[in-house]
Amino acid sequence: MDAIEKELDKLTNGGANLSKSIKDIGKCLEILMDARTAIENDPTATVSTLQALESQLKAGFQLANDSLKGPHGGITKYGKALDKKFKHSTNENTFGALANRQPLINRAIQMHLLREGNFEIAETFAKEAGIVEGVPSDESSWQSIIESFTTEFCALLRLSAESPLYVATTAGAIALPTFNKMATIMKAKKTEWTSQNELPVEVPLPDKFKYHSIFVCPVSKEQTTDSNPPMMIPCGHVLAKDTVQKLARGTGSR
Repeated sequence: MDAIEKELDKLTNGGANLSKSIKDIGKCLEILMDARTAIENDPTATVSTLQALESQLKAGFQLANDSLKGPHGGITKYGKALDKKFKHSTNENTFGALANRQPLINRAIQMHLLREGNFEIAETFAKEAGIVEGVPSDESSWQSIIESFTTEFCALLRLSAESPLYVATTAGAIALPTFNKMATIMKAKKTEWTSQNELPVEVPLPDKFKYHSIFVCPVSKEQTTDSNPPMMIPCGHVLAKDTVQKLARGTGSR
């Protein structure tokens, strides 16, 4: 890897500095714009302007090409270092599955650029790749876009996509009829709710409100909690922490 790192260091620290090339190309663009303005202002000077433009552009392109020799050579050496280190042979059928998937590949590239915030580059790429942007025309499509935007924005802030207050309130409203029915039955049977860390009945909630898997200890038949989490014992079985401790005390007293 030393050779690769060496060539990469050359590329990143001067060998592939494109700033001069960009400036040279920028000057060529300025020359073209100046010539265009001159012709628009004085159409009779078109021939002389174009003649002068030819020589100026030739010199400008020569400077740009000369300044590209360094980066081009550095990239070539870096490529050779990679090929030497990672020797491989590519079968022509290796990428056959993607042969007819160019539109999907282009779309994936465009979406990546958008997610990275490179909107102008994504727009240019879409035009060159022939990607047709469709404007959502139905309410469900717009709602999907809104939800996607909200999810991504909250993810950047490390927040849940939905308000915890909304989730708790909605789940409570769904569970309330079940609790009312349970309270009526318990009142009629003159019984009380004695469990503290678990509900006395199962409450059917939508899948979107199920965030964590539920584990019930096969020995104590109790649902695990933060204070009584599941633990794996040496044989591979999983029990609640309290159960493991009770078993350990029972084994030690024998």
